[in-house]
Amino acid sequence: MSFLKLNRNYIQIHRKTYLWKHSITDDLLKGFGLIIQNELIEYLINVPEDLIEDLSKEIQNKLQDKLFENLQEKIG
Repeated sequence: MSFLKLNRNYIQIHRKTYLWKHSITDDLLKGFGLIIQNELIEYLINVPEDLIEDLSKEIQNKLQDKLFENLQEKIG
């Protein structure tokens, strides 16, 4: 097997695994965004809604990153 073919196979397997792990993290975090945003709205009464939305998305992204990182450690 040539190096180029081996490299292509490795990339395909890595990409498939990466997308699978990303899909799992997305499934696990479904609905979290709305919960986070509602809690922020409840506690940050006088803060503009667009800032709350941005903060909510940032928290979601941090959770997703950490979950993906943990999944990488457990599954490889």
